[in-house]
Amino acid sequence: MPAGDLIEVVTGMEPVRQRFLQIQWAAGRQVRSFSTAPFVAVPPGDNTAEDQAVDRGVEYLVVLEREVLATPGVAAMTLDSVRRGVQVRVVDKLPIKLIMADGELALVPLTTEPGGEPAAVLLHRSGLLSAVEALFDAVWQRAYPLRMDASGALDEQPEPAITELDRKILGLLLSGLTDESVAGQLDLSLRTLQRRLRALMDLAGVRTRAQLGWHAARHGWA
Repeated sequence: MPAGDLIEVVTGMEPVRQRFLQIQWAAGRQVRSFSTAPFVAVPPGDNTAEDQAVDRGVEYLVVLEREVLATPGVAAMTLDSVRRGVQVRVVDKLPIKLIMADGELALVPLTTEPGGEPAAVLLHRSGLLSAVEALFDAVWQRAYPLRMDASGALDEQPEPAITELDRKILGLLLSGLTDESVAGQLDLSLRTLQRRLRALMDLAGVRTRAQLGWHAARHGWA
């Protein structure tokens, strides 16, 4: 693809808004996003594409800047998203706004202040998009998960909770045992073991076994 086709500059409130929604409509597997204040082109509550994508099985990983939760109505909308299965984490400060679909398309705003003409860069698969993807993954690793507490309110967890069985699974795998050996030692079916590992990868926000092992060692999971 020619270099000029890898980056598209989008200007104007409605074009930026349309690209924001189109990226989510195009997603087949996963949408990852950074949400920061202030909101310029797409105010809270206007992201109609999220519900549609979640309903068709698209996974959402969302990192919120802490200030965003103080915006009127955002906490309630975030709680509703968590109930629908959106994975939400929070950090004190984010470097940029972004939304990315399947690691193939990303929209990064160029202007973030209200009052000016909104502008953004649409990135197609390229080295630059890979750098944005790596940035998201690094921030996701250190962000704090938001979940519902017993009363149904949002609760920030400093560390994702894992069970003693999870610790045993990770410890045996990190010692070099195969899935079959680990399942046999813990009296689990192979399918149950692999389903639990998939859940742990989702909890850690990683996509490979190697990344899960690194995360487990860093956070004392095993």
